[in-house]
Amino acid sequence: MKKILAIIGSPRKLGNCEIMTKEISNQLPIPHELNLLRLQDFKILPCRGCYQCLFTKEHCVLDDDLNTVIQAMLDADAYIVSAPTYFLGINASLKTFLDRGISLYTHIEYLWNKPAVGVAIAGIEGKEGYSRLVIQSFLKMIFADDKNTRVVYGALPGEIFLNKENKQSAGELASALFGPRAEKRGPCCPQCGGDTFRFLDNNRVRCMLCSNSGIIT
Repeated sequence: MKKILAIIGSPRKLGNCEIMTKEISNQLPIPHELNLLRLQDFKILPCRGCYQCLFTKEHCVLDDDLNTVIQAMLDADAYIVSAPTYFLGINASLKTFLDRGISLYTHIEYLWNKPAVGVAIAGIEGKEGYSRLVIQSFLKMIFADDKNTRVVYGALPGEIFLNKENKQSAGELASALFGPRAEKRGPCCPQCGGDTFRFLDNNRVRCMLCSNSGIIT
């Protein structure tokens, strides 16, 4: 039976992130075990940039719950990552965890290419900012295989499923997790599939996810 780790970067229990995650789990077509990991329930201190985890290949010297979270990642076969939008970006709990990401490099062979899907929740359509890009970056930096990452809209708890299209999105994410990669909609980076770009001079663009660059023709 597959073990799926749901990494929830929301301070609100039983909010839209958790509801959406459980709906994805409910629509998965294979037997599985879902483990909810709410980052707010764990003490994860900000990185202090000492590089001890890199040079000594030991556990991070900070006395907190980071290694508990890493062990849960090692035990999982796949990930569902969800987080709410706060002022055009993602809630800080996900970023604080990612800032400690050098500690993951000692486990790269055990984390590499695990399938994952991501969900950014925004309260107002068009105000998601760069939240989807942050979740895509998070999955890239934990060495996961991002099968599909979506933005869905809903502010108050449970509001997310007032829109029937969001249940459909949950089903599509569920199908993508262990199935074929979701087909990209619209222009995307040919290297990583990202669709967020910085426009440079001389008709050049750079992918904000993998830094691949090209020319607009």
